[in-house]
Amino acid sequence: MFVIDQQDSYGSDNLCTMSEADIKENAGAVLGLLGLSEDEITLSLNPTMDIPEMSLVGGMTGMYFGGMPKLLFSDSDMMASAQKINSTNPAGRTYDYRYMREQPANQRGGQAEDAVFMENGYAVYLCSEPFAGNVTPQAYSTFNRGSIFYTDKGLFSADISLVADIDNVVQGVELLSFDNIKESFKDSLANDPEIIEKSSKSLEVISAEFTYVLIEDKENNNKATFIPAWYFVTKDKKLKSGETSITYDSIINAIDGSDLKDAVK
Repeated sequence: MFVIDQQDSYGSDNLCTMSEADIKENAGAVLGLLGLSEDEITLSLNPTMDIPEMSLVGGMTGMYFGGMPKLLFSDSDMMASAQKINSTNPAGRTYDYRYMREQPANQRGGQAEDAVFMENGYAVYLCSEPFAGNVTPQAYSTFNRGSIFYTDKGLFSADISLVADIDNVVQGVELLSFDNIKESFKDSLANDPEIIEKSSKSLEVISAEFTYVLIEDKENNNKATFIPAWYFVTKDKKLKSGETSITYDSIINAIDGSDLKDAVK
């Protein structure tokens, strides 16, 4: 079994006739039985909220285009290949997870054989603030997340990772305009020791993304705060040493414009 996007089709109707509302209602009941409130974890259709090690999302394409993901089963022996993906947060810590791609296989000759695929079920995902709005996290494994799968027989599986207790949420925080963020970003580039040392100032911004980054409490290692921030990746096309081009990460506090690169955990 693996998970495919809502728009993908493998020649059969989904055997599970539950609606999106039914799936969410039943998944909410599961959370209730586990004693989890909506303040602690909420429902999402975004597969990136799954537990990294458990993620089979994307099936044949590896893409997510929206809608409620579907479960796909096969009557054939499957050959599974695991690809290691390194997802590095701005502080440089790497979280490894495996993306499984399953393909029909003939064990004797190693050649693909015809397999019958059957759609049966749907997937709903779980996440906690501040990612309930499907904001992409920069640090995996730092917030509550998981998945619940349903088939025509009912609940198929539930995988939930609870790693944090949220004790306070501050709402209505005023954020800087993006024009102000850009000025702070320029200052951070100009004062970045690595850029000063290596770069010939041939820089190109290749991505800018709003996210939340985790800042540890200096007085209590068991506490941390998610801060809204802009995460920039800049490509350096020409180094002083003549080396191959590299990229730099920059993290700007979306509230006050401060540079968070050295503070992120």
